[in-house]
Amino acid sequence: MTLRARRGLVIGPSEAGADVDVVIGRAHPDRPASAPRQRAGTPRRAAGYAHVNRWGLNGRGAASDDTVARLIADELERRPGFVSYALVRTGPREVVAITIFETEAQLRAAMDGIAPSVRRHVRPLAVAGPERRHGEVLHYRAAISALGRPAAASPRTR
Repeated sequence: MTLRARRGLVIGPSEAGADVDVVIGRAHPDRPASAPRQRAGTPRRAAGYAHVNRWGLNGRGAASDDTVARLIADELERRPGFVSYALVRTGPREVVAITIFETEAQLRAAMDGIAPSVRRHVRPLAVAGPERRHGEVLHYRAAISALGRPAAASPRTR
């Protein structure tokens, strides 16, 4: 199996009997969606860069209050290149934070910039530091209407 197939970038076979390559990316803002795609062999532009933290929570963090998440989201949103932030409750005492910026450099600068707020507001709610992952966003799609206004990440903020 090829690396592209393992990554889910090959679907096949098609009606013509050959595998179909899927290239996922974000259209360049200066190029209309109908413009020709990149030539084979040229690097594709990533759809962004993501940082994912999985936090184990203590008793205080297990509450359903989203005040700290809103504070962190507000700080991130003011940073250059911000795309999105989501905090997902994945268990009674666990959350996953997913942050996306346009570039890796913008993401790293934002993470460095909000580190004092994370130490001050998030760490007291956690049993330990987060399990961290980061990487290139291969595909991103959002329906803003699904959650309301872009800044309205939860019902309490509307």
